[in-house]
Amino acid sequence: LFVVALLILVAFTGFLPASLIGIASGSIYGLGMGFGVSALATILGAWVSFAISRSLFRDVFERLFVRRAGFRHLGDEMVKGGWRFVCLLRMSPIMPFALTSYALGLSGIGARDYMLGTVASLPALFGYVCIGWFARHSMGGKSVDASYLQWAILGAGSAATVFLTIY
Repeated sequence: LFVVALLILVAFTGFLPASLIGIASGSIYGLGMGFGVSALATILGAWVSFAISRSLFRDVFERLFVRRAGFRHLGDEMVKGGWRFVCLLRMSPIMPFALTSYALGLSGIGARDYMLGTVASLPALFGYVCIGWFARHSMGGKSVDASYLQWAILGAGSAATVFLTIY
């Protein structure tokens, strides 16, 4: 329970990279349970960040948007993109997870679109869980025949890349 709370805190505050959530979960809990724990922590942390940003800082941010036409236009485009926009942000490896959550909370994106788009972070999270799991087994001196898993991850990543490129 302590580890889950710590993982939620990492996703919520962003004081450590979100990838560490998956790596830690994979090394502590293994592949299946590690993914479940890290997915729960990531989604809950993302929701808390979004909700706090939306409730505490929204009024100040909206006043800034009203004054600047460029910001208003950007905000309108984000809302038009909806969950797809959130999905693309979540799939980017260079966008800080918590900071993105706070920024999206300030935008006009709806909570439903936000949560649907945030699900897009789960495949990458699974990859991090696998890294933690592989590290745990390699440090223990055990031989892991993970070739089927490596091919599955490579295939899923390639399919996602092709889909996003075409889209």
